[in-house]
Amino acid sequence: MKTDITDLMLYCEWDEESDEYPEDTTWFEKSSCQYFQTDTLIDEFGYESYEDIKNCGYFIPVFRRSEQEIMRDFVDLYGDKSVSDTIQRMIDDEDKEFGVAFRIYAEVHPDFSDSYLKYENEILETDAKKWADENGVEFFSDYDPDRKVNLDVLCGLFYYEENSVPDYTRWWLSKKDHSTIDQSDINRKLDSEELTKEEFERDYILIPAVTEAQAKEAGKDWDEYVAEVAKKWCEENKIRWYIPTNKPEHIKV
Repeated sequence: MKTDITDLMLYCEWDEESDEYPEDTTWFEKSSCQYFQTDTLIDEFGYESYEDIKNCGYFIPVFRRSEQEIMRDFVDLYGDKSVSDTIQRMIDDEDKEFGVAFRIYAEVHPDFSDSYLKYENEILETDAKKWADENGVEFFSDYDPDRKVNLDVLCGLFYYEENSVPDYTRWWLSKKDHSTIDQSDINRKLDSEELTKEEFERDYILIPAVTEAQAKEAGKDWDEYVAEVAKKWCEENKIRWYIPTNKPEHIKV
């Protein structure tokens, strides 16, 4: 069983101000390494309840990490009383939930936001590795030959409007972990020396820009042409791909 650590980190985070337990529990299907919500498995695939899913033996419940708990811990560790005072004032005067007030403050204080994102990432990564170890789930390694890219998601990055702004609509794929990044972030990383020129040339592949005019010239529907170009590009760059079924392998009938 293998999964991407960033996927697990995404699915484990729980917004206790809006999500409900157990309806919003995320499950990891051991055989397919896909993720599903409790309500999806019940509404669409025949399961009757949280306990029914748990007892079938095909799925592992992903651990939950409270987003608000991480935020509160970070505010305490940040050590600036004006931060907690401002957030509390929004809660009291504007009737905001803590998470909403925190995000509003972070939006206008980029240094605070950057520090929080780093802290959050460290917490979630630690918890994800612990959960994976306890459940015998492996992560894809860097340059892992078993890794595949979701073709549906990848194709979405090929579309290019003639009047688009290139820095925000041209994308690169990382050979290292198949993450994607737009041209503006590439420029920022290079300018700040967060990414060296050598690393960039070694690890990133430019995703082609496919316009509707090019599709028409080839006598094909735009969607059809993008899929064709994407598959050929993957083959040329030795990138494995898959098209998700969005269905578990174990459907209860």
